[in-house]
Amino acid sequence: MLPSATAPRQPTPSMSSASAKMPSRKPSAGPIVALLFAGATFIGGYVLGTSMGQKAGYNQGATETTSALKAKLQTSGIIPPQVETHQLTGKVTAVRADGFDIEVSPMAQNPFAASAPAKRAITVSATTKFSALVQRSPAEMDAAQKDFFAAMQKVTGKAGEVPPAPPTPFTTKEAKLSDLSDGVTVTVTSAAEISKAASFAASDVSIQPTPSGAAVLPTPGTPPSGTPAPAPVPAPAPTPAPTK
Repeated sequence: MLPSATAPRQPTPSMSSASAKMPSRKPSAGPIVALLFAGATFIGGYVLGTSMGQKAGYNQGATETTSALKAKLQTSGIIPPQVETHQLTGKVTAVRADGFDIEVSPMAQNPFAASAPAKRAITVSATTKFSALVQRSPAEMDAAQKDFFAAMQKVTGKAGEVPPAPPTPFTTKEAKLSDLSDGVTVTVTSAAEISKAASFAASDVSIQPTPSGAAVLPTPGTPPSGTPAPAPVPAPAPTPAPTK
């Protein structure tokens, strides 16, 4: 028999050498970046939501505290009550063809409310009433006092009798816009609420008297010179002592 021919065996490459020849794969960074982004978004959203919630709660708490404090101060009388204002007094700073400007003194205000303007622009019309308080001279005041005490002499004291009113140191006269000038003190009345109005229409304008030439007022209860004294009131009769 002929010997069988055996093919030469090829060497089998080892696993280590095969793996050494294969290129290595690096892990993908996409999933990691997406995970980090999602985590950052969650944390940022949580922090922002918490911050906004805390801010909203703080604002609500501050509003409630301010309202409660305002109510307590108004109840105690420290803050003046909120009433409508229809009359202001101030000094004239300018006169125009259709009105005038005044500067008012600061008023007691609510510290929680907006401040009122010091300068006000007043407009007038044909229906605006002007008047002036004129101070009486000492002679005029003395004559008015005499008339008052003479009228008091006629008071009988009967039920329903109205005694005469004592004279005032001022008389009221008609006036007009041209009587105003810089520095004159006026009291302005309006139909609208004018506590914080920078400009408004006046329904009445009263010119206040000048301090110079003040009338000399007599002491209360003392009639002026030349006035007859009232009849003396007789003293009550003494009460007799009780007999034993």
